[in-house]
Amino acid sequence: EQGSVMINSSYDIEEESNSSADFTVVNFDGVFIKYDIQIPYNIPSNGKTNYIEIQKLNIPTTYDYYSIPKEDKDAFLMANLTGLGNHNLLPGKANIYYRGSSVGETFLNTKSTKNIISLSLGRDKSIIITRDKIKDYSSSSTIGNQIKKEMGYTIKVRNNKNKEVTLRLIDQIPVSRDKDIDVIYEEISGGDINNSNGKIKWTITLQPNESKSLLLKYYIKHPKDKRIRNW
Repeated sequence: EQGSVMINSSYDIEEESNSSADFTVVNFDGVFIKYDIQIPYNIPSNGKTNYIEIQKLNIPTTYDYYSIPKEDKDAFLMANLTGLGNHNLLPGKANIYYRGSSVGETFLNTKSTKNIISLSLGRDKSIIITRDKIKDYSSSSTIGNQIKKEMGYTIKVRNNKNKEVTLRLIDQIPVSRDKDIDVIYEEISGGDINNSNGKIKWTITLQPNESKSLLLKYYIKHPKDKRIRNW
């Protein structure tokens, strides 16, 4: 089965109209879900795919932006759905429509243990993000039999929209599994770091036309005879 997810922002008003979903009885016995449509429905014999709306749900949703500038400089508008698993929906592929336009497909895991399920509504070019290496910090030096490699980045974000936005930013520093190799962060601008995988998360709020900068600085120390790849 394939479903459709219609997303409307909090300030959009959509006029309600009758559909087959208004005349559908949903029966769930713990194993199967049965939809009984109480009105006759004509299916044209034209060989084309026809869709019948069998259920319409209002799911509490919040919106923010998400970006991993190390991989992609664009910000993605995210719809965060709460309590989706409470509606006895089957997991499956879903088409996503935002403000009446198709924005892509996703696999909707309605059996997820997470209370919030996030869906991407596409890129937003009004959020400008750059990630540049700090040249006067990024260097390599030798201390005794140790090599020290310093890395630094400046992440700049600008909100060109005419409203306040919340942005979740993700970056990452290396994690050493070798006791002879040390990875130390010196500056993460108040980010929340996961020491097991090196991921750093920032949640920032930007007013209209506001810009903010974040610093990421860390260094790696290792013996001269150790070869470090992809760092």
